[in-house]
Amino acid sequence: MYLGVENTLYYYLLITLQVLCFLYLYSGSVAKKLFVYFATWQIATFVSTLCGDIAGLLSLGYNEGLVARYILYFISCLILLQLYIFSARDFVRKYLAMLARNNHIFALYPVLAFVVFSVLFSPIEAGAAVDKVIYMLLFEAMIIFTYYLLFRQIEAIYNRTLIESRLASTEQMVLLQKRYYAQLESNTIQQRSMMHDTRHHLVTIASLGKNGEFAELLRYAYELIEKCDATVSRCFCQNSAANAILSGYIERAEQRNISVSVDMELPENIGINRYDLCTVLGNCIENAIEACQRISPHSPLYPKRYIDIRGRRDGDRLILRIKNACDTAGSGHLSLVSSKGAVGGIGLQNVLSVVERHRGSMSTEFGDNCFTFCAVMCDSEDGEEPGEIPAS
Repeated sequence: MYLGVENTLYYYLLITLQVLCFLYLYSGSVAKKLFVYFATWQIATFVSTLCGDIAGLLSLGYNEGLVARYILYFISCLILLQLYIFSARDFVRKYLAMLARNNHIFALYPVLAFVVFSVLFSPIEAGAAVDKVIYMLLFEAMIIFTYYLLFRQIEAIYNRTLIESRLASTEQMVLLQKRYYAQLESNTIQQRSMMHDTRHHLVTIASLGKNGEFAELLRYAYELIEKCDATVSRCFCQNSAANAILSGYIERAEQRNISVSVDMELPENIGINRYDLCTVLGNCIENAIEACQRISPHSPLYPKRYIDIRGRRDGDRLILRIKNACDTAGSGHLSLVSSKGAVGGIGLQNVLSVVERHRGSMSTEFGDNCFTFCAVMCDSEDGEEPGEIPAS
């Protein structure tokens, strides 16, 4: 059963208004909106057209056929809704999340599929034939198969991006650890040198005290204390990977006159592999340094720039909080409000991916000229080794 030309025009006019409302109200990127809406619309058009064709093949009158079409359509929608809720919802969410991190050109496929389907199997045509129904079923099967290939391509690109991100994190961690252990070796050599010269220092101190040169003795003692402090390696926690990451970025922050405070209570084995730890800590501290650098030298906040880093182990969870000074007036470029909200920047997208992979959550908050990042992550099954990429 068909709607007729006039009713069909009204139908598409109302659908156009519905698309505009959907694009405005539905959360997510424009690409995700287009993909979801036109994929759903194409399926609904197929089901509606199929129900109309079946009703037309029953040789009923116009009114009876229209009722039969709506009954079939209603039953079909109920079946599809149940299938989506119990079988396909997690699958759709997974691939929509991957689509958000892929080339948005993929979002045009549902639009093209809908347009081609509507042109080939338009409800404006009068009458229905068995061969037309068969052609439509074959065409819809081809569309579904193309969706399968599209999803596989999206997954392959996503996994490649994930591997590249992990490789970058690995290279960054290796570089930081090399610098950290080079510093340890340098400090060890200096400490050995000082231990070797200890007798000479004691002789000098005794001589200054014997001659009553207490001012010079005090100055000499302070110089020795400074040299000792310079050779002491900075240790923020028991986790060697965290120490290497923190040492590298804190040195960078202090070179820019940014005050840094650290309170980390992390054991060597924290249940999160070092690559993911590097991704989270490295990106977040780097973002904090950049936020502090964006503060104008003429701002009263400039001499008060700071970064506060805290982390601890609580049962099977790793809890991190990084707080830094920022110019609240220029905070529009960071839009992350929760682990389900919009994420600005590739670094935070990588952090979000790690947090979700560890069954955790993250949030950010602006307030009182500061920016606060919080994350909670649970133990991974692979512990200290790199996590496996899901098979394509």
